[in-house]
Amino acid sequence: MDNPESDVWIHLVIDDEAVGDIKISFLTDDQGENYSVQSNVQNGVLNLKFFNFNSRTGIGSTEKWHIGYLNGKKIYIHLWAYILGEDSKKTRKIEYSIFRER
Repeated sequence: MDNPESDVWIHLVIDDEAVGDIKISFLTDDQGENYSVQSNVQNGVLNLKFFNFNSRTGIGSTEKWHIGYLNGKKIYIHLWAYILGEDSKKTRKIEYSIFRER
């Protein structure tokens, strides 16, 4: 991501079925110290808000995060994000996996 504050959109398709959209936002709260994740659904879009994910060494999940259901089966995400570069040349690298239970 050229701008580390840009939103990431994922159009989720499972078994040729369009499931929906996921919007991932990276934000900094007032204190900017502890990281946290908030989620909600608005207009059919799952909004995932990642607060204070601004580490150069990376920060993310070591356990899967449950983000919803599809046909009665749980859907999960793993996500890890890094800030690369300095000052005005910062960029964000994101690694993620989305999967569902069998």
